[in-house]
Amino acid sequence: MAAPETTGPVPQLYCGKCKTELTFSIKNQPPQYLCCLHTICHNCIQEIHAANKGTTSECPVCFVPFDETNTKDVFFLKDLSFSQKVVNFINGKDVSIECQNCIEETASVYCQKCEYPQFYCEECITAHDRLRLNLLHKSRSLDDMKEKGIYPNVNRQSAGLCECSDKVLTHFCRLCQQPACTMCFETDHSDHKPFVVEIDAASKDIRQELVNKQLKLQNKVDILKTREKHIKNEHSRLLNSYIKTAENMTRFFDEIRRCVGEREAALHKQLMDAVDIKIKSFDIDGESTKKEIHVNNQKSEFLKCVNQYGDDIDIVTSLQTVDDKCDFTKAANEEPIDNGSIQFRVGDVTPFNENVQQFANNTTDFYIKQIPNVFSNLGVIKRTTTVASRSYATLDICGREISANIQAIDKNNLKCSIGGDVFIGEIEEPNGSTVKAIITDNDSGTYSFKYNCLFNGRHKINISLFSCQIMGSPMYIDVSKNSINICVNETDKHDDIYSEIDESLYGNVEVTSALDKKKRSSLPPVPPKPQRYTCQEVNFTYEEVILCKKPSQST
Repeated sequence: MAAPETTGPVPQLYCGKCKTELTFSIKNQPPQYLCCLHTICHNCIQEIHAANKGTTSECPVCFVPFDETNTKDVFFLKDLSFSQKVVNFINGKDVSIECQNCIEETASVYCQKCEYPQFYCEECITAHDRLRLNLLHKSRSLDDMKEKGIYPNVNRQSAGLCECSDKVLTHFCRLCQQPACTMCFETDHSDHKPFVVEIDAASKDIRQELVNKQLKLQNKVDILKTREKHIKNEHSRLLNSYIKTAENMTRFFDEIRRCVGEREAALHKQLMDAVDIKIKSFDIDGESTKKEIHVNNQKSEFLKCVNQYGDDIDIVTSLQTVDDKCDFTKAANEEPIDNGSIQFRVGDVTPFNENVQQFANNTTDFYIKQIPNVFSNLGVIKRTTTVASRSYATLDICGREISANIQAIDKNNLKCSIGGDVFIGEIEEPNGSTVKAIITDNDSGTYSFKYNCLFNGRHKINISLFSCQIMGSPMYIDVSKNSINICVNETDKHDDIYSEIDESLYGNVEVTSALDKKKRSSLPPVPPKPQRYTCQEVNFTYEEVILCKKPSQST
């Protein structure tokens, strides 16, 4: 078989344990391939074998277990040192190649047709060319190949000799997995002819199969190299994407911080404006209160003088004059005309517009442009002019649940349209405990809370604003097994308003059938209709409370 030339070097191998190059001959240090395809020198194999005392050893590179006594796990690399010597010679290193025929002189010629030997000295190549069988062989100078960088294909030496006949091994029995010479084939393997193949022919097919597999593996390597290239490209793209995304994110949040800062500054200005308005209102109210105090002090001194220095006739005859001068009809109110309540509310955040199809390349810019509008309504400063003594509450009663709705009234006696007031509701239960109501701000000038009566007896409901009771507070509610009564003051006692309330939400009610009076069934009770009681005036009459009439306008 011709030995084709190759343009690629024989791979240099290193020991996986001691990291030395495998350049020794087979007699001194035969290197080995492990089952994991890592190479290791003979000395390291012996060290591993001695350390493990014959047990299963591990590859020093990947720690895959192998058994050095199993020929399937360990493969010997024959003539490795000679192949590497040829490679070193072609690469320009100062080495000499011995003649494979006489093994004494230095080889200078390479025969492209011979299988073994391939490298000849001048004397041996002359004898080689004289043979008639070698007339068609082509030889080439090693110096010429070294100059052109062409690597010869180094073949392995032919198989050894048969131990029985001392002849060359020419056949291989697949059934016995043993090589044999021609004589042993005829005697020992005559019944195994279907399983016996010629070593030369089989080696050619196997070598060709190895070449094909090597090409497939090389194709895989090329594909994986392309994949590695794509990975590097994606890695570079990831870094670029990271930098760009970080820049866009920084721009985005910088714009948010800028807009939020501007909004915060605007809210601070609104807050200071609200404080100024409140302060001016307090100043005006304070001056007015001082004047009223001065006027009422004068009236008090005047009445003191009248009482002390006036005789009986003067007092009797001047009573109407005194009343006209003092004007006792105007009552004093301890609550200021304005309150000191200013509150901050979160407000609304306008959602982002997600329609970014036309801004596919500038998505971040599209969102950044929306930020000022998104935070334009963020944060609200609310100041109220609610007056506690003018605000009132309505009660809705359904079963044992009481729903209170509070309406805030301002200093102009108008209903407030915004929230922000801090109403406080407390329910004093019959057992002496106090429950604080959770009041919901409806953000419309109204407030609400619910309370479930768990105990029978009198309940006291206090609703206040700025420590001042609202109109009609406190309210008293009497709860019994079958009724709930609302009272204007603590001393009132009323009959049952309705008697459909049972202890449980769905209790047992006996229903008598007209056809069979003995027959009884258990049905849930009919829930009572909600009753509403309005406490807008302090001076309720008994009929107004019981019958839910409109409060009278009499003073």
